[in-house]
Amino acid sequence: MIISKKKVLIQSPDDILKFFSTFLKKKHKDDLCREHLWVIGLNTKLVSVFVDLITIGTANNVFASPKDVFRTAVKYGVPGIVVIHNHPSGDVKPGRKDFKFTEQLVICGRILEIEVIDSIVIGFPNFYYSFRAKHPSLWGKKKNRKNKKNFSG
Repeated sequence: MIISKKKVLIQSPDDILKFFSTFLKKKHKDDLCREHLWVIGLNTKLVSVFVDLITIGTANNVFASPKDVFRTAVKYGVPGIVVIHNHPSGDVKPGRKDFKFTEQLVICGRILEIEVIDSIVIGFPNFYYSFRAKHPSLWGKKKNRKNKKNFSG
């Protein structure tokens, strides 16, 4: 786990992409041929508290359970998390397993009172897929036709 001395305000998927692009150049540049699953813990102001690498998978899969994802968030008592995983192919289109896993995490987060702010698929160098933007119904919201690019919408 990484507790960054530099706290980052995370208000949108664009902020996550910017943060992770910088982060990955420094930390995991030699191993991005496999999927990685990370969690960013956020405080009530959406400022990063920690970044946790949950697991490293294969070229096209990453395996984790909700308890793995929420463990550090529970330990640090953060009210929200963002879940990120990469697709080494660069194609950010999520698979069925990605959708189902995100759905599970949102449900578990409600039970634990730790909001899953978003679940993001990153395809390097600068592409992403935001489940919150594309599937707001997972959070009990209707899709906004204006395509807002922040988490408040």
